[in-house]
Amino acid sequence: MCDEKTGSARRGCFNALGFSSRHYLSASPALINQVCAEFANEEDKKACVSGVAYMKKGNKFRDAIKTSCAYLSDDVLKQECLDEVNQYYYKLDNELFEALL
Repeated sequence: MCDEKTGSARRGCFNALGFSSRHYLSASPALINQVCAEFANEEDKKACVSGVAYMKKGNKFRDAIKTSCAYLSDDVLKQECLDEVNQYYYKLDNELFEALL
């Protein structure tokens, strides 16, 4: 489904895939590679991981998602995931907003 899209619609689709996987990954954190890291395109992977990791302050999945980030096999994605899960979605300098536009 996301592979058929281009530009911001594609990034938004992969981001939504990650976002919608949070509950699943909070119960099965080791499966983050199957959810986000098996795409051929690095930008698709990053958009998916951002969807998993960026969240509002006080989100009930935060600790579980930190655990999930640690399972990423790609060290760059792992660090991005850990950086993003420690930030909050609603902030002025959120790079994800710019990437999705």
